[in-house]
Amino acid sequence: MLDYLPQRLAYLKAPAENIAKQDPDLIGCGEFDATAFETALRREMAPLSPDEAESRCQDDLRELEAWLHSHNRPGDLHVLALWAILGQFTAAYEILNPASVDDHDERWAPEFDPRLATMQLPEHFSLARSGQEILVTDGVASVLVREIDARSFAILADEFSTPKRKTKLPDGTVVHPKSLVSINNLVGSKNVSEREGRAEITYLLKSDEWFALVKLEAPANVDFTPYELLLGLIAFR
Repeated sequence: MLDYLPQRLAYLKAPAENIAKQDPDLIGCGEFDATAFETALRREMAPLSPDEAESRCQDDLRELEAWLHSHNRPGDLHVLALWAILGQFTAAYEILNPASVDDHDERWAPEFDPRLATMQLPEHFSLARSGQEILVTDGVASVLVREIDARSFAILADEFSTPKRKTKLPDGTVVHPKSLVSINNLVGSKNVSEREGRAEITYLLKSDEWFALVKLEAPANVDFTPYELLLGLIAFR
């Protein structure tokens, strides 16, 4: 059932699997453990500005609600879990912005304004821009690049520090442990997940001047080396 979620809601699959394994009575009364959802939400929204994250959460809430109304299956634990997640979206702001005395100064800090990435690419690649992201493709693989701030970089680095060993999730996705990378003057880490012959590699990269989130998607059997070398061409303006 979860395989039919819209692509933009794919990050809800893992938390829905987690919640579906909990006591249905606790799920039904809202007393379930929502940690998996909170973790997935923070990871998905970390590259976005506060305004972008708020807008994205509102859009995802509406899309999930519409999907549930058209795919409702009474008794399906995954559907029950998604209804529970829908309720959690009402607390998205608190999840993404936990208020405390310690972060008072941070909440008053200037809002981060990501710059647009630039890359000098071989002729057979095309480049498209969407907001503050660029998407590069050669028809086989696609590379999405977005600048993030130091705080988001640290949050994502922590989120992607697991698993510690190769793991197969209930939906069939194989997740590999984080590995370190060094590309030209860039250092960082990468996380690889594979499912149904496709691979998604998430890179967290930093130079002396910037931090970036990069997502590479391609068939799992291609040589990723040429695409990784392209990442050394990233600059921001």
